[in-house]
Amino acid sequence: MTVVVTRMPGGVAQVFNPDTGKITYKCKSEKGAVVEIEALGGVARFAGRGSSAVVCGPSVKLDGCEVVSEGQEGYAEAKAEAGRRRAEFADMRASELRSCGAD
Repeated sequence: MTVVVTRMPGGVAQVFNPDTGKITYKCKSEKGAVVEIEALGGVARFAGRGSSAVVCGPSVKLDGCEVVSEGQEGYAEAKAEAGRRRAEFADMRASELRSCGAD
């Protein structure tokens, strides 16, 4: 079995299994994470290390995670925080690439 692992902003790892189509989002940060995830239809707030969200077709399973969708209370703040973390992540990745000589 082959899986594709992608680092995401805020200390979240996306694990995709192409054989089953299952996507698992795992929080690796002790302090939690806030990430906008299209497959979940909003902004996911992970409580801390070990919390997760699993998407397989129309089925979604949340463990230590909540999803705030547009129109819900707190959505604007969560989306803004996810945007800040995405920008920090992009800056960090660009710095890593520059330090290893990649253009």
